[in-house]
Amino acid sequence: MTTGHKSVSAGLSRRTFVGGALATASAATVLPGCKFVAGSGSNTIPAPPNFPEGIELFQQGFINWARENLQRALAEFFEYFKQLIAEYRSRGQYPYTGPFELRAHGLENTSDVLMPNAVEPWLSGARPHPDRPELDTVIWYAINNNVDQPLAAEFNTRLEQWFLSNYASYAIVRPEWTKCYAYTADGPFGGGWSNDEVLLETFPNTWRDGYPADTTWDAAVARLNAMDPHRVFTNRYLDRVFPA
Repeated sequence: MTTGHKSVSAGLSRRTFVGGALATASAATVLPGCKFVAGSGSNTIPAPPNFPEGIELFQQGFINWARENLQRALAEFFEYFKQLIAEYRSRGQYPYTGPFELRAHGLENTSDVLMPNAVEPWLSGARPHPDRPELDTVIWYAINNNVDQPLAAEFNTRLEQWFLSNYASYAIVRPEWTKCYAYTADGPFGGGWSNDEVLLETFPNTWRDGYPADTTWDAAVARLNAMDPHRVFTNRYLDRVFPA
């Protein structure tokens, strides 16, 4: 809208934009087939009624590598992703129906925090690794798919296994906690959280190996359990990932 029309965009005040967005969102609440995604922070985004159940974010999450390998990593992903889509399409199959987004950023370095005695977040996907200081950049992958799409679980599993094998020699692959990961081709909900080896060993080990004993994955689990000994804030997923 703004390209080639700077005078128009310059005349739009923040109040005008926000007011218009809120008015649109308010109107969406009375339209059939629409609802809010979550809370007041997302009230400008109407979504189909099955959003929480029907859409998943296949997240390979935070992949840590050296900045000099950024172009290589993106090129390898793009080529594989195209080949995978083409393979299914050649058989008349479409297991993937959404967009994907990529974001690049730095790590959780305590030196960047403007306060004394800052500590690394123990289970952050962007946590630096003490034995691999060259890994200074993160690419965050969000690959959106419909969990009910035929062959989605198989597609997700193949893609995740490619991430784990392809980048093993020069990166650390970690999940994004709020999204699906640890896939199997016959698992529920698009295959998510059903691969016990990936869920309980492969990814947790990325916060074990090379870290001080008092800040590893297991230390974090112990700390969380100590803060909630009666398992008030838990669910089936947390009971598996952070067992008492």
